[in-house]
Amino acid sequence: MYENDPTDIKKILHLWEVLEALARNEPRIRLKDIATEPLFCPENQPIDELLTILRKRKQHMAVVVDEHGAMQGIVTLEDLLEELVGEIYDESDAMPEEEVMRLPDNRILVNGGAELRVVERFFDLDLPGKPTDTVSLWILGHTERIPKTEERFLLDGFEVTVQGATRSRIEQVILRRLTDSEAGAGA
Repeated sequence: MYENDPTDIKKILHLWEVLEALARNEPRIRLKDIATEPLFCPENQPIDELLTILRKRKQHMAVVVDEHGAMQGIVTLEDLLEELVGEIYDESDAMPEEEVMRLPDNRILVNGGAELRVVERFFDLDLPGKPTDTVSLWILGHTERIPKTEERFLLDGFEVTVQGATRSRIEQVILRRLTDSEAGAGA
């Protein structure tokens, strides 16, 4: 809830609070009376510290502000947990499309948004980076640019072929794990 400026958050109102008031047969209750005070946190707040604060205050959301106190967005408990353990799906989330498609010659087609753990699991190996990093992030970290469709290069023991990309993102890639002789020959 805000007054005048949508970035000047005054209170946070959860749907369950409204439903609870209606269930108690209090339809005339004012929303600002059942809303809670927001928790504000700086952009650089470490995740573990914010988790502790949220838990102590029994809150599930914080308003993220910059050094001037201007709102930059919100962060939820689910956002923090997903940053630590990867995507969490509940009954209200659409299940993701199949992230890996097996191709001939021990190759896979993988979405750019798939987590590295999917590739690691398929090939039974560990890749540099966090398992929750995306395939796109893994590629961008090495290329430092968005590759074009059909571009091919070697990366961490893989032949990577960009199957689909736009000007702003990597959509799909084909990965083929190099054999020891190929990797040793710098193929």
